[in-house]
Amino acid sequence: MIKVGIAGVGQTAVKEHWETSLRDLAYQSIKKAVADAGVDHIDAVYIGNMLAGELSGQKHLGALISDYCGFCGVEGQR
Repeated sequence: MIKVGIAGVGQTAVKEHWETSLRDLAYQSIKKAVADAGVDHIDAVYIGNMLAGELSGQKHLGALISDYCGFCGVEGQR
């Protein structure tokens, strides 16, 4: 078994974000998490969102958000 750990966390404010896209909300959180971790290399991105497929019509969030954040070649999972 491979040991993994959480090195940093980030989140956006809990409120209504009508003018902000799902990708931008994720990017804001990921940017904060990477800064909190103090790392310069990302191995993978794991995304969880209960209703994204129903509300935004986007079911493959891992790849969408990984690409949007500029993580070329980084695995993106949902």
